[in-house]
Amino acid sequence: MADQQQEQHQRELEPEQTPASGSRQRRRSPPPMPSDDVMRNTIARCLTQIVVNMQNADIQQKCRELLQVEDLAQGAHIKILAGLEQIDEQREQRERAANERKQRRANKSI
Repeated sequence: MADQQQEQHQRELEPEQTPASGSRQRRRSPPPMPSDDVMRNTIARCLTQIVVNMQNADIQQKCRELLQVEDLAQGAHIKILAGLEQIDEQREQRERAANERKQRRANKSI
């Protein structure tokens, strides 16, 4: 009996579904995006694992040469992370330059 009363009370607390909403559940906001540093570190860690665990020795050697490291397990993460940081810096510079050009064009049209 107490279980039935508790279930009834719970149903009363739940919002009523309108025909328009159907059986959709409440929307939850997505989790916040991780910081750029966290994303870069995660990507670098995953890429390092891929390179270290490669089965093809020739391709692994090419990666070692590209990254300019003797030991992939030790140096690859740092080199990959540095490359990702450089890519982000270049992207930010391009975005700043594009924004400055847009601003100059907007100022000319005024």
